[in-house]
Amino acid sequence: MAHYSETPLTPLHFLKSEEILFCIYEEFENDESADQNEKLIYFYPDIPHVNNMMKVNFGGGIHSMSGISGDFFTSSPIDHITLERHVLSLKLVDRYTMVLCTDIDIAPSTVSNHLNHIYKALTFFYKTLGTISKEKKKLEFELNELMQIVTNNIYKNIMNPFNPLPYTPLPNRSQRFFIQASHLIDSISQNDHLGGAIFFRNTVLYSNFELKTTTKFILDKIEYSRKNATNPLILQQQSSQPQSPLQSPLTNSSAGLGGKDSMYNSSSSNIGGLNSGASNLNNINNSNGMGNAPPLYIPEDYHQTVYISPQEYTNLKNKHINTDINQNQNNVFNINKNYNNNNYNNNNNNNNNNNSNNNNNNNNNSNNRKNESEYIAVELLIIYWTDLTIALLTDINPNTQFTIHLEFNKIRLNHNNRILQLSKDLEQSFDNRPSPPTILHSTTISPSNGFHFLSYDSLTSMAVSGGVSTTNEEKFINTCTVVHDTFLQNPDTTQMFLKNLHGEIFCKKQFGREVYYQPKVIYSNNRFLENSDLIIQTHLKDHNINIL
Repeated sequence: MAHYSETPLTPLHFLKSEEILFCIYEEFENDESADQNEKLIYFYPDIPHVNNMMKVNFGGGIHSMSGISGDFFTSSPIDHITLERHVLSLKLVDRYTMVLCTDIDIAPSTVSNHLNHIYKALTFFYKTLGTISKEKKKLEFELNELMQIVTNNIYKNIMNPFNPLPYTPLPNRSQRFFIQASHLIDSISQNDHLGGAIFFRNTVLYSNFELKTTTKFILDKIEYSRKNATNPLILQQQSSQPQSPLQSPLTNSSAGLGGKDSMYNSSSSNIGGLNSGASNLNNINNSNGMGNAPPLYIPEDYHQTVYISPQEYTNLKNKHINTDINQNQNNVFNINKNYNNNNYNNNNNNNNNNNSNNNNNNNNNSNNRKNESEYIAVELLIIYWTDLTIALLTDINPNTQFTIHLEFNKIRLNHNNRILQLSKDLEQSFDNRPSPPTILHSTTISPSNGFHFLSYDSLTSMAVSGGVSTTNEEKFINTCTVVHDTFLQNPDTTQMFLKNLHGEIFCKKQFGREVYYQPKVIYSNNRFLENSDLIIQTHLKDHNINIL
């Protein structure tokens, strides 16, 4: 970490409150007289008063501050810089430097984690930063859309430091929905696809993808697409029917992320009206939870080439093999045998040559470079229904781009009845409840009367809270985010007690789960401190949370 004062006439001087700045620079030339303009790979957002020279000089300043800190203060690269009004997080990958800047109010670890999230999203959609560098002019529009997706509500979402996944809050004793979803994905993907996920109203119902990366990126894409969809076919269907004031459609235009790959027009996939009924669409958003949102158009079915890790590819490749006890183990897919031996050896030779020419490359950068080169290209298919969305990953073959529309039609024809029935059952299970469950800031809300609480599971990226909307609840969550930051920076710290005007706050980290608890009534005579574990365990058991 380093501290510096800000000077005017930099891009930060024109950055408005609660705006982010993200940029990618290639390593600058050591010669001060050299033209560094080509070293600017990407800059977001487009600030009217900031010209190209200011952007390049800003990158030069970042490199200078990083270099000075490395030469005189620390042997390892700095991960963030604290200025008077902003925090800058830095990430070095090979010869590229990524910078994410936010207001000073955001914790440095949160900014760093979000920068890592952006980097993983870039590798998911484009594989390497080198690809972005080569195609920077062509990809600028797509990158701007991606940044709108991955930086959405970085300030307004108070749960952003945890970055949870919004899981579908299934009613008690309704495991059958999860089982039906898993069987549905298995029947669709077996023999045809690597794996899949089902999303209900922009929540995760079931996924066999990696949760923090693949599932999160796909969910963000789905939510963005549903908010901005303007399908002409659905527009025609809705305009022919009387609409209530609550059913006025949105008219925002939508541009598909990954425009370099063909966008499939869903009008040819709506065989027999399989995609009808869009006027009844109820979407989830951060303001109204799982309730009745204004109707949105159904987006077009979509496909794009994406890139996943070798480990995830291996897991997906073997998921059906692992369920067959009679399977010949010689048929089990091994990424080291099928993919890595040739490519990894070639990359190793190249990396060794590069290392001999540049001894300053650190181990972290080498690992990032190796990980990028090992990402495996697969095809992402997203198919939309009124309340359900199905995402699939499939191997790429020479005919993939030419037969993808047939695959969309095949899935709709073969599985449409099961999908519509699952959607109907889920809709009834939620909408018929006296108090439908809500999701706020990607967090499941489980109301509690006598206490505030927050439970976060880092393994599943799931968060459950008693509430995140009132003033006292927001103060409690803000305190939790500070402690969460402390847990990240101090792995050996597992339990903390805090106290504010509203009483004591119990904080505990155990086996990847964090639990935060604060009574709404202040206990006297240290009763809470003396019996905290028993009191908390008793109160949280109704929310299926165990701290013992």
